[in-house]
Amino acid sequence: MLTGYYDCSGQSHDSKFVTLAGVIASDSVWHTFNHEWRTVLQRYQLSEFHMTDATSLKRAFSPEFGWSQGKVREVLWDLWAIFGRFRATDRFRFGTNLIGSSCTIPMEDYRKAKAENPYLRSPEAICTQFCVGVIPRDIDSDITHPEISLVFDQNEHFRHPIYRNWERFRNKRGAGWPKQIKMIEKASSSNTPPLQAADLLAWTMNTNRPEYAYGKVAAMLMLEHYSKKYDYETIKMRFQNG
Repeated sequence: MLTGYYDCSGQSHDSKFVTLAGVIASDSVWHTFNHEWRTVLQRYQLSEFHMTDATSLKRAFSPEFGWSQGKVREVLWDLWAIFGRFRATDRFRFGTNLIGSSCTIPMEDYRKAKAENPYLRSPEAICTQFCVGVIPRDIDSDITHPEISLVFDQNEHFRHPIYRNWERFRNKRGAGWPKQIKMIEKASSSNTPPLQAADLLAWTMNTNRPEYAYGKVAAMLMLEHYSKKYDYETIKMRFQNG
């Protein structure tokens, strides 16, 4: 079975950009990934990882615990290296199929398009449609359309659009993707390493802070990563009917 984990950066009502990011792989891959992610955190005496805390040197990343921007970059590189070890390869020959997805919307562009098209779907629906559509082959089975579980952070509002459609169509004949999805659930990122990984990817693709520009390079090099940015022109062309 495949399991995808999704987290966002930014809020549509008060942010310049909103980004949803996801990481998806077969369950056997996540079993090993979780162990390696936790091993890195233990090395830095961390129980969990949150990008906003790390970059602002708050809570567990406070200077009183010996943290600095330089030390944050060290742990980030170690976490990106885990992505690199699990990066999906041609024909998945190394026994991993981990891929990532991210979708970013500049909210000024969205509001301009929304003013011209009142029926335009929400930023959350646009991003979720793209990110959930990025699916690798399941290396744990030979099934053409394997079951998929989707996991969103427990406070993640991006879950609502796809959950409503899944609930509406999953029991109908010929439902397509709603039948392939086994469940859509919420979890706490505090004890779920793949959600922490999705948080890292979402923050990286959302921010324009120059001191973390290397993160975008890492996101492309270390991870088979499908990224989309829906600016004004792209929104108008792709969502003419809402």
